[in-house]
Amino acid sequence: MGWHPFLASQRSTNDPIAGTTDPTLFQTFRYGREQLAFEFPVKPGRYRIEFYTTEPWYGTGGGVHAEGWRMFDVAVNGVTLFDDLDCWWEAGHDGALKRVAELTVTDTLLRLHFPEVKAGQALICALAIAAVPQQALQEGPVTTKGNKQSALEPAPPAPSLFTWSSTSASTPNEPNHWLSTNPLVFEESSQKLRNLPPVLYGAQWVAAAAVTDHLEAVLTIQKPTDLYLALTADRLVPAGFEPSGLTLETDKGEPFNLVKARFTSGQRLESQSWNCPLVMAVPALDTPEERPLRPSLRYEAEAAQWSGVVDTGLVHLDKACVTVSKKGAFSLAWTVEPGLAGVYSLRFRYRNTTETVKTLRIQVVAADGRVMRDAPMVFPPASDKWRVISTTTGEAINAGRYTISLFGTDAVGFWLDSLDFQ
Repeated sequence: MGWHPFLASQRSTNDPIAGTTDPTLFQTFRYGREQLAFEFPVKPGRYRIEFYTTEPWYGTGGGVHAEGWRMFDVAVNGVTLFDDLDCWWEAGHDGALKRVAELTVTDTLLRLHFPEVKAGQALICALAIAAVPQQALQEGPVTTKGNKQSALEPAPPAPSLFTWSSTSASTPNEPNHWLSTNPLVFEESSQKLRNLPPVLYGAQWVAAAAVTDHLEAVLTIQKPTDLYLALTADRLVPAGFEPSGLTLETDKGEPFNLVKARFTSGQRLESQSWNCPLVMAVPALDTPEERPLRPSLRYEAEAAQWSGVVDTGLVHLDKACVTVSKKGAFSLAWTVEPGLAGVYSLRFRYRNTTETVKTLRIQVVAADGRVMRDAPMVFPPASDKWRVISTTTGEAINAGRYTISLFGTDAVGFWLDSLDFQ
């Protein structure tokens, strides 16, 4: 409690869901323990509660008996409606489970919460609340499979971060909600996203029809918003935006560099000058910095194994570094030895003294020769000072020895100070 809802634990799955005609309802979910709760202002009266959940993890692949691996209670205003709910036991892995109950609310707040999580975490996909007509009132919670006519008008949807309209029309449109790697973002190009940065999961978004088009729209900001633009490597950073250090790709390998800017309520923006096919928005949040729980290891550029057109022994702003001063192939490689399995962050401290984006490649290779990641990496112009750009190993790697390589064929003006591995 106390965190912005956008920061709550939330995930999605691409798995098909059995036992329902609406599988998409169960493919996104929130999860947590006793502090996870949902609050709704209501009038005193009797209400029907429909609780929807699934088991997206335990039992994957079959052959696993996962009874009791996830077990939790569901309550409203301190009254337990469902005790020891075990979705795997009732519906199996990736099975839809709907539980229904009624209770009387005497206050003006209906709070659904999970007072006891005996195993795993509580998990909720969807929730429906409806008022029960007066003639159906009775005391205490009652489980029911019947359908009663609702006397409660649907609540209005949560306000969007922005609205948008085409440049040739004035009627405002709502953005798409819940960005993930599931939706077809560019419909005419039949492309989804992959390698979506975590900060943009659940974002609101609007996109051009094709990945090669430019979005032409007028955006009106409704709430304080951090706006991200997806730019191809040949596009300069629009005025008012700055490189975020993040990248994404489509499922067909189209790479984008992400730039970011913060806007306040009421601002009106025209996207024509941005030359981008995709705009994403998340709430403007300033979260406190936390002490890292895992140490960050720094690997200096001058200590890398290098080949090609690399100049060493240089110093800039009291930092020893390497640089590429002429065209040609080059590579820099570091050997890392993680002690724990997981996805690791890779942060490069660099300068790009030209006015054009430098697109290099990053590769993560295991000791047995398996390529764990091979992808383009975009370095925006940064001539005035050192900047940091981040990526990851792409997938979880085990404890062991790996080689991280950065290489390219045309990187004149590229300087590198260090690699941080965390």
